[in-house]
Amino acid sequence: MKKLLLALTLVFCVFFAQSQNCTPSWPTGGGAGINPDSLTNLPVAYELVPYSANVNFKVPLDTTASIGGFNVAVTINNITVTSVSGLSAIPATIPFTYVTNPSNGVFPGGSLGCALITGTAAAGSAGVYPIQFSVTANATINQTSTPVQQPYTIDYYKIVVLANSSIQMINGNEPSIIGIAPNPAINSTSLQYYLPAKADANLFVYNQLGQLMQQIQLNPGIGLNNYNIDTQDFPVGNYFATILLGNERLTIKFTVSK
Repeated sequence: MKKLLLALTLVFCVFFAQSQNCTPSWPTGGGAGINPDSLTNLPVAYELVPYSANVNFKVPLDTTASIGGFNVAVTINNITVTSVSGLSAIPATIPFTYVTNPSNGVFPGGSLGCALITGTAAAGSAGVYPIQFSVTANATINQTSTPVQQPYTIDYYKIVVLANSSIQMINGNEPSIIGIAPNPAINSTSLQYYLPAKADANLFVYNQLGQLMQQIQLNPGIGLNNYNIDTQDFPVGNYFATILLGNERLTIKFTVSK
């Protein structure tokens, strides 16, 4: 019963979030860029469960740029999200789309903006789907007041869709690893885990000889969490991902294939 209630609660919370626009937010510590980053990646999706993912942009007021072989100071006028591709490739009962805040997708220099991705993956759609943000930076060269425009692509995101049955494995009172995908991995794989309460957590990745490959301090929230493990420098073979929570260890095996 607890598992069923938890699954229904997750569905309700995600559905409620899907009906809203995004609210920009940024982690403490300053800086600028896009969040989540390439290691954190987007949250996991589940078949037949409404999905919602918030991507935040923090735009600096000024920066330096290489123009004609010289580094020059520029003022950032705005960063504009022109499109998000790859969403239509996900088989869906409700198509995956995105909205931005501000609604025109134009984030002025020195501001916070966000993009909200929503949709519902269809049954049988489990897999990994690359997502690309097409963005244009509009700036002015300070010394000459010359406007410059630079399009670029944010291409490290992906949405991992898991079978709906994965949610039923969660016990609301116990931490657990839900799964890891893709498995086998090539350049990266997404680890999904559940925590019933806030806790200090560390991730250790070992090879089949017990040698430590990675050690990462996680910053998980309550509920479902996702962490993207970079495996591009891992040799082909079997590996073990272990989450350490105090004296408790959660471990899952995965394979790297090139």
